[in-house]
Amino acid sequence: MAIVEGPNNRDLSNRFIEEVINGRKLSLIDETVAEDFVYIDSTIGTVKGRDSLKERLTRMFSSFPDLVWTVEQYISEGDTIVTHYSVTGTQDGEYRSIPAMHKKITVQGVSINKIIDGKLAETRMLRDDLGLMRQLGVIPE
Repeated sequence: MAIVEGPNNRDLSNRFIEEVINGRKLSLIDETVAEDFVYIDSTIGTVKGRDSLKERLTRMFSSFPDLVWTVEQYISEGDTIVTHYSVTGTQDGEYRSIPAMHKKITVQGVSINKIIDGKLAETRMLRDDLGLMRQLGVIPE
């Protein structure tokens, strides 16, 4: 197992965010994500494998077709990179059984990513889902 530190981790994270998420190039997941990738989400639980990640992102893009991730800050040490991000988008499709509300949202979050052999191997996602639900009008302020 090779551990890549510093700028290479930021480069990989930037590529994933800009090309895969913001650019909607799911085909690049095979280049940037380990085959046995693990995604741990504070709300939905654990998802394993590249195909599961592709399915999850496809559903997210369907729910929020104009979704854009913006990196606010990176912290990198060893094989780990922490990303503070904001996400904006409009919920124009069903999201977690919530019908399209056509409301614009902005959500803050943190992802903790482990990079092994130059690929994303694990992501732990913590996001302001309460704020998201309030913005959608599902939970009162």
